[in-house]
Amino acid sequence: MAAAVAALIVFWPFAPASRPAAAASARVPAALDHGRVVIQAANGDIALADPDGTHVTALSELGSLGQAVIASPDDRYLLADNGEPISISSGPRLTPHPSQAQVTSSSDATAEFGPFADHDKDTILLGNYGDPASSVQNPVWVASFATGNAVSLGIGDEAAGDPQTAGAFVSVAAPPVASTTATQVNPDSEIELRVAGQPPVVVATAASINSDLGVENDPVALLPFPDPVGDKILVAVQPAVQGAFGGLVVLSRSGQMLGATAPSQTGGFIGEPTWSPSGNALAYVDFSPVVEPGGQIKAGSNLVIWSPGGKLSRTSFQTSSVDRSGGGRCVWSPDGSAVLCSAETQPGRYTWAVTKIGARPVTVVPGPGLPVAWLPGEASR
Repeated sequence: MAAAVAALIVFWPFAPASRPAAAASARVPAALDHGRVVIQAANGDIALADPDGTHVTALSELGSLGQAVIASPDDRYLLADNGEPISISSGPRLTPHPSQAQVTSSSDATAEFGPFADHDKDTILLGNYGDPASSVQNPVWVASFATGNAVSLGIGDEAAGDPQTAGAFVSVAAPPVASTTATQVNPDSEIELRVAGQPPVVVATAASINSDLGVENDPVALLPFPDPVGDKILVAVQPAVQGAFGGLVVLSRSGQMLGATAPSQTGGFIGEPTWSPSGNALAYVDFSPVVEPGGQIKAGSNLVIWSPGGKLSRTSFQTSSVDRSGGGRCVWSPDGSAVLCSAETQPGRYTWAVTKIGARPVTVVPGPGLPVAWLPGEASR
């Protein structure tokens, strides 16, 4: 079950009234048309593209990096699910990065949503990851890129590296309880901060997170997403009960609640929430189908910007269809002034929505792949 959640996160945050997007355009505004976007194709290959989806440059020398490539919070490195790091330098230029940290078994993998730790010096590895028989009992290690030395962080359900230390924020599986209710995920009991050589510290319990959302203390899965400097952590809350609605809670490093979304039955959050470079805002995509007068269901997606503790901006953008087995991913411009979000319209095919923060217009273009990072520099034209 946890493996299925890792492949597709579906949550339901509150949904203020949508604002209509600007008409689709083949070109993004000049103010947004800068830098290069790292993309991953369906076959795992890495390429560069302009923010309007054009001028795709294949990086065949890197080879296929698997199906899960994640950028470090500072966009200095990429990491494949096989543990191979890629260094990013100005240009931008991407080259293999020497590493002694190795994924040594087909049942091991890097942490899917937060593989970097301790200022990009370490990576978080999970054993048995993706095995449905034991996926909530993953052995967790923190491994040094420089030396390959790996230190156990115990057993966990999901894990995301701590940007500040050789450690990770780990969700701890709750004891199994017999139930006749259909469930969609395995529930967790708490989020812990585990640092190599130190005792674990409880950041928040499932009960306190449910209280922050203002809901009953029902079984929930907890997915941690630390901000770029590690002083805040977003917890995506997925109720275990099939068809139930969850939300998002932002906590300080010590567990203080800084913001939360209330559950709603309007719209569904799909994909991965992404912190801005400053850690002051989050971007994600949600899905809200529109029923036309004739009864036809028209696909629609929404680009959501949320400053925890503040207001939420939700802007719709039209897609030809939405493949809910996939998901969305957002990348922020290097200066944090703009965001580019994707919606998968069918397996391996994407629509991109690009907008400047605080502006109403959203430019919609065909996306050549899943966006991974938005790097500084000049666009190719």
